[in-house]
Amino acid sequence: MSNDNDRVFPSLDAKELEIRTLDLLLKQGVHYGYIYAHRKTDRLVTKANWELLDDEAKAEWTDACDEWIAMSKRDQKAWRRALEIEIAAHQSKAATKH
Repeated sequence: MSNDNDRVFPSLDAKELEIRTLDLLLKQGVHYGYIYAHRKTDRLVTKANWELLDDEAKAEWTDACDEWIAMSKRDQKAWRRALEIEIAAHQSKAATKH
């Protein structure tokens, strides 16, 4: 069982860390296709860490990117909007707690 001493960011729960990461990716202008792949694989893949991935992880990431590309523009737009709503709702809920 983990405790706060085992966590990189002990004051953040997993959902809060995920939302902050997603918000940062959006603010930095990361392509939605990569954000989609991040959510599908639970990885942040960059040019710098690509070579550190094993073949299975590379295939999983590539498949998620291909899935995004294969999506209709309408489905991509709906996914983007749902992501933005999820982030805003979480941030609003977190703001009312403080």
